[in-house]
Amino acid sequence: MDPHSLVLAVDDGYFPPSYKARAGKTVIVGVLYRSHPLDVLTGVVEVDGSDATERVLEMCRAAHPDLLLLDNVIYAGFNYVDASRIHRGCGAPIIIVIKHRLDPSSILAALKKHFPDWEERWAAISKPVSENVEVETKKGRLAIYTVGISVAEAVDAVSTLQIYSRIPEPLRVADLAASAIARELLKARLL
Repeated sequence: MDPHSLVLAVDDGYFPPSYKARAGKTVIVGVLYRSHPLDVLTGVVEVDGSDATERVLEMCRAAHPDLLLLDNVIYAGFNYVDASRIHRGCGAPIIIVIKHRLDPSSILAALKKHFPDWEERWAAISKPVSENVEVETKKGRLAIYTVGISVAEAVDAVSTLQIYSRIPEPLRVADLAASAIARELLKARLL
């Protein structure tokens, strides 16, 4: 990966458990990164809603990144991102980093139980959750799912972006920013 590539890394912020079942909102944060953080993009998503794909698309269209890094495909409870749709909409290759392995059958059962649109959600979630691959990076093993980029290229990109941990630095920064922003907005009662 070219060290001058512009990376957009996206993660969601904290929300209290009482926000489940579409009872609240949280932030989704995109960090623009080119060897260091350049900017932070934010959006608001409904907990357990279906608007995360649109927020990520908006960020991607505004930033025109060379690479999009996503922290899994499930955001804000059971809100979700459709990586294929995002790739078609903005053209950037996507690497989904799966920090915590998820059980596809448990996710499917929860979707069926709680969401009338479970089939649509499952269509976007199933492949990244079921077909991710565990790869060896310079900082250890990591599960990833790719769209528009080969696994070998993704491993190279992830390894290039790892600094302190196995989580690529732009995604680590997005996680920290999303948590801090969400907590401050909650404290100010703006979410």
